[in-house]
Amino acid sequence: MERIFLREEMAEHESTCILEKVKIGVVGMAPGVGTTFVATSLALRLSEKQECSIGFLELTGKNHAEPLIYDSLGIDKRFAGREFADFYTRIKNKENVKGLFNIDERINWALLTPEEAKTDAMDLTTIEKVRLINNISAHILICDIDCRIATRSTKYNSTSAGREEMEDLLAELDIVIFVIDPMPSKMICGYELLAMIKGFEHRGAKIIWVVNKYNEGINKRELSSVLKLKYNIKLPLISNEAFYTAEYNCMIPYSTKVVREKAEDGIEKIVNLHKIYI
Repeated sequence: MERIFLREEMAEHESTCILEKVKIGVVGMAPGVGTTFVATSLALRLSEKQECSIGFLELTGKNHAEPLIYDSLGIDKRFAGREFADFYTRIKNKENVKGLFNIDERINWALLTPEEAKTDAMDLTTIEKVRLINNISAHILICDIDCRIATRSTKYNSTSAGREEMEDLLAELDIVIFVIDPMPSKMICGYELLAMIKGFEHRGAKIIWVVNKYNEGINKRELSSVLKLKYNIKLPLISNEAFYTAEYNCMIPYSTKVVREKAEDGIEKIVNLHKIYI
């Protein structure tokens, strides 16, 4: 049979172009290095780009004892008169979280709530955490990942189960931002996790190395010999007063003038290093 096929003119990519979510993990080398500061700053900066929606996911370890992001941002005040959807509970109950939103400052917040922190809802399995990562509605998802997931204990030494879970979570991400506090004790306790992230980088993962709290008290030569990084982005040490002011006013620290002026250059470098935008 002789037939003639005529194709209508169209852009070659139109039929195959699918908008995929960009998944970014922010992991600290040790507790208290400023992971949440970097993660919330990045989320706020990206939310200012009107063309894309931002999600923020808090992923905690078992027996979470740190102050909650929910409390530090004053979510109860921000959502006064509005319902705050409980992502953890819904995932635990095998409910669908696609299309679920807690929008504030153009960010979809998926946070552990104070009520959930008192129940087994906070103790998600690896599969449940992966479901959260892949099902929160956003163009760009920022995952604030508790480094103690890799330990599964109150000690800082990694366990095989903890390392495996952290590796499974990192494998779901497009970019990992690794936050380092140059205080020697912080680097010593988190050295195993540093080695794990370097291993991911050697296997082709996109890693952004961030040295937070950079200051004149650091022995630069010693820091370089410990980290052995070709390139890292530095964020300066910022006075505690700025963070107290932010919390007392239920603000993301990066939204305050003092913090933004000091951290803006570094946050912009993070955004632009792997072109983190849609």
